Amino acid sequence: MLADKGIFDCLGIFIQNPDPEMIMAGLIGIEKFLAMGALIGLKEGTENKFLEQIERNGWVKIIESLQGHENIEIYQVAVNILERFHALQELDMFD
Repeated sequence: MLADKGIFDCLGIFIQNPDPEMIMAGLIGIEKFLAMGALIGLKEGTENKFLEQIERNGWVKIIESLQGHENIEIYQVAVNILERFHALQELDMFD
């Protein structure tokens, strides 16, 4: 799996880059890993390990800060990630 090769960790570097294209690449990559992690979690009955990792690495705060980015596409992807994945985990805490 690509995550085992360190690709997922590189995405955190991308979202901290000042270049909007690098930020978008990082956000889209994170979004895809989170979607894959959600599917694996459903199949195996486990938590989304990628969501846990972005929280541990402090990337949630970075993604939250990107909601204020001047590039509307970056804003939209950041909001989508937070609404789709992070909010789901908060709901799971109340189960």
